[in-house]
Order: sequence, then C-alpha cells, then structure tokens
Amino acid sequence: MTAHPSQPRSTAPRTQRLPNGLTVVLERSSSSCVAALELLLPVGAIHDPPDLPGATALTWAWIDRGAGGLSARERQDALARLGVRNGGAAGRERSGLSARMAADVLPGALRLIADEVAAPNLDAAQWELARTHALHDVEARDERPDARLDLALAVATFQPPYDRDPMGTDDGLRTARPEPVREHARRRLRPDRALLVITGGIDPHATLDGVHDAFGAWEAWEDPNEEGAPDPFGPPADAAASVLRPGAPHRRYLADPDLQQVQLGWSWPLLAAHDPRSAAQGLGIAALSEGSGSRLFARIRERYGLAYEVHARAVALPGVAWAEAYAATTPDRAADTVHRVEEELRRLADGVDDGELERARTQSRTHDAIQAETAGGRAAQIVRDLLLLGRVRTVFERDHDLRQPDLEQVNEALRAAPCTQPAFVALGGAAATFGGVGATGAATGSRDGSKVAM
Repeated sequence: MTAHPSQPRSTAPRTQRLPNGLTVVLERSSSSCVAALELLLPVGAIHDPPDLPGATALTWAWIDRGAGGLSARERQDALARLGVRNGGAAGRERSGLSARMAADVLPGALRLIADEVAAPNLDAAQWELARTHALHDVEARDERPDARLDLALAVATFQPPYDRDPMGTDDGLRTARPEPVREHARRRLRPDRALLVITGGIDPHATLDGVHDAFGAWEAWEDPNEEGAPDPFGPPADAAASVLRPGAPHRRYLADPDLQQVQLGWSWPLLAAHDPRSAAQGLGIAALSEGSGSRLFARIRERYGLAYEVHARAVALPGVAWAEAYAATTPDRAADTVHRVEEELRRLADGVDDGELERARTQSRTHDAIQAETAGGRAAQIVRDLLLLGRVRTVFERDHDLRQPDLEQVNEALRAAPCTQPAFVALGGAAATFGGVGATGAATGSRDGSKVAM
C-alpha cells in the first residue's frame, strides 16, 4: 500500500552529541530492513601540512590496513560475515566512511567501523603497502581524462589550499615518512568535529546505546593552542572569500594529442546553500541540465550535434557554492562546442520560462524523492543538510522547498549569480584546436593536471 504524505514512514531525525563531541543523527524508516551509516571525518587535503602533501591520502590508505588489533584481512572477514558493504574516500575538506547492511547486524558492525577511526593500528609494517595503494590510486586517476580534467578545473576554480588533490601527488606520496603521517592522523581523526549518520530500519534508542559503546572511548587530541572546537557544521561567514579564486577567471588548455576526444570543463560561483534563494537557483540549474529536455542536452547535443556528453551541476561546501559544466567532444568540434556551451551558460541569466521551470521542478522532486527512498540516499541527504545548512530537513521539508519557488523567484536567483566569465579548462587535442576561442594560459603536454603553465 502506498503511504500517504500525511502518514510519514520515517520518524523525525534525532540529533545528539556524545561527551567526546561526536555528533550523531539517527532517523528510523519503518519501511526499511536496511541500515545505512555515513561517518564524516574532519580530515581532508586542505588540512595537509605544507611539507607533507598527500598526508590525508596516506592516512586513509594506512587506516585501511588494520584497526582494533585486527589485520586488514581479519577486519574484511569480520565485516563480510555480517554482510556489511563498506567503503570510503579521502576528500578535499572532509573524508568519509560509509556502510550498508541488514538492520539487525548493525550492533555487531558498529565496533568494527568505530575501530577504523578510533583505534587504527597504523602499523609500521603496513606503511609501504599503504603507500603503494595510494600511489596506485594516483596512477589510475592519471589514466582517466575526465579525472585529469576535474583536477585541472579545481586548480582553476579554487585558491590554496582548496585546489589540492585529495589523492595527493606522486612526489609527495613517495617522499612522505610514517611518523609525520601518524601524527597527522592523531591530530585530525577527532570525534569533536566528526558526524555520524545512521538511517533505515533501526531502533533509535538501541542504536544510540550501541553508538555510545562503540564510539564513546574515541578521544579528541587536545591542541594547547586551540581555545575550543568551533561548531563543526553550518556555513562559515567568510567561506566564499577563502575558497574560490579571486580576480579574473582562468582559461587553461592542456594539449594531449594522444587523446581521441576533447574534455571541456567550466565553473562559476553560485549563491551558497544557506542563501534563501538557493532552492530557486537550483531549479534554474536543473533547467540547464536535468534530463533530455534540458537546454544543454537539447541544444548542444541534439540540435547542433557537437558533444556526445554534456551536463552541468551545482556543487557546494559549507558557505560557498559553484556550478560545473562538462562537455566531451572531438577535436574538430571543440572550438564550436566551447562557443555554444558558453553561449548557453550566459543565456541562463536571462531566465527560464514556465515550461522549463515545471519540467525542472518535476525532475528535481523525483530525483530527491527516489534518493530518500533508500537508507543510503537518505543518509547522504542528512549529511548534506547538516553541513550546508546547519540543520536537518525532513523528506517533506525538502519537497516543500522544491515546490515553493515561482518563476519570478527562480529568474531573480539566476540573475543574482550569472555565468559571465567562467573558469575554463580544456584537455586534449593541440593548441590549434582552440584557436578560435582564445586563452589566458598556455597549452602544455603535461599529463598532470596540476602542472599547467599559466
């Protein structure tokens, strides 16, 4: 039987902070027999010491080599016996662990998951293997043109230290030593700036008891120069000034004649998520690039036949947001693709019409509702809300926020953050490929997107 909107299947999110500072959010869904866990950690590439690039990537690879006195193999076997599907990734500002499992095995899984951050072995005998795994990740990244484009676009979009690669650099990983990385892990793996979200078919009271038992002994490193940990969630006032590159946007060309396609990327500032106009702005971005009826798909791909893939998306960190657009094409169509895409990006500031808005609204509401139907998707929504807004919205509040903006509000939001001079990166072809569009940066044959001549 389909649930009526007046009969929610989920309880309101419950938030509590443990004595050690760990923020815990629990939300029960009566329709799920799955439990999803997201653990967000205050360690990211922006926190790497200047003389230790790649410290976060190495920390991540090293804690994966054993914890709680168990080896990596013993931990994998223990999780496999419980049927837990787990993973994680190092990030730019924060890093995260995730796990999915049958709800009734959650109590047994919590201790194993907690040990990875609260009691990692950081065994010296596992150091070289951890470094090898981190180096393999960089090598695999460098073989993917889209990943190289993302890295180069980050350099064009962010100012230091936000322009760092979360995977680290080959040189940084090879020259790092275990003791500084161990000290970095001790400083950054701290509960008072971490977030644990658990959703699905759980008993919130019993789950909270289990969280206390598993994570309660996790201690924060005391920094004598710190007057107290600030509130780790919600938007800081000065984020935009400290994250995005100031001044004129960068345009970069990375020539690589070995590539058969050309990868194109753009970025430009948006209204931050906590801005009251953000939801309206999001609907405008959806009109640009949500579904086959969107402007980029209908015009760039279908009308002009210029790109075999083209899309855009809004991206956010606490207190700051930006848009990224992407197109993949052939060298002979590259210059025309750049011209046509940038024309559509500029034209968005002129607004959308009623038909475009309602199509975008329906697409966005459907996507959000489908995501909330799974325990893992709902956990991701809670994490995003708490980080960007400082509070958690219910599923129905999220839907209301998408229903509310009218055409005038959407178009006003689009005018407030126009794409007039986006940062731009092209990868592939030769410098002559882009002869018709001009550049402020010189082309380079480097395969490392972080090493681009300006």
